[in-house]
Amino acid sequence: MAKISHKNRELIKKSEQAKVTNAFYEFKENAGTRTLKAHLKNDIVMSRQKIAPNRLNRNFNVILPNQVWVGDITEIKTTEGKGYLATYIDLFSRKVVGWDFESHMRSELVETALKRALWN
Repeated sequence: MAKISHKNRELIKKSEQAKVTNAFYEFKENAGTRTLKAHLKNDIVMSRQKIAPNRLNRNFNVILPNQVWVGDITEIKTTEGKGYLATYIDLFSRKVVGWDFESHMRSELVETALKRALWN
């Protein structure tokens, strides 16, 4: 996938915002998020998202440990506010091999969880 320059990214963002605004007025401000999403589904360019290829193809049966790890981020609401838990799980043992919990969802969250998994 080719890299998108900052200038082009801003133009795409403005174009997407204009499409949403136009759709909102087209439905005379009576549309909910589902209606707008359905209307815009084919119009909005998803160029900012990089989707990785599906290497597992839903084959979660692994015969050796540390061959396949999967990761996830979960939002947890606490009395002190929101927290984010990033985990990596070994599909062979189904055990958590790395994790991190922070009050933000920046890249350091998953990086620390991955480092902990690699140190195990």
